[in-house]
Amino acid sequence: MIVVCSLARLQETVVKSRARHVVTLVRDEELIRREREALRSNGVKSEDHLWLEMDDIAEEMDGMIAPSEQHVERLLTFLKRWDRTQPMVVHCYAGISRSTRSRRGSARPRPPPIRTGGSWRLPTAISSAGEK
Repeated sequence: MIVVCSLARLQETVVKSRARHVVTLVRDEELIRREREALRSNGVKSEDHLWLEMDDIAEEMDGMIAPSEQHVERLLTFLKRWDRTQPMVVHCYAGISRSTRSRRGSARPRPPPIRTGGSWRLPTAISSAGEK
């Protein structure tokens, strides 16, 4: 099971779901540095926490980091190591766009990246059975 949440609810979600794998889709290093220690104390090993630095944008913009092919490749590599015996938490700052898109793309085995308008993204056209 993949659980999506906001940064504000990350620790609570990890504890309640008993997740041992976490994907972070936030650029702000200071915020993430604070969360890392709490994740370790909640049972998430450093190698089971993937941090993908990106901003919530679809196209390249000066001073911002758009999702890229490298992000998709790192996510797919991380997913291969997840044995699915315990939940995974995927979060961004608000828990709405980046994390939801990553969760939906992760639900399919080995989703291929799609390039649109200069950006790489995970596909969203998947079965929504059981999703609300």
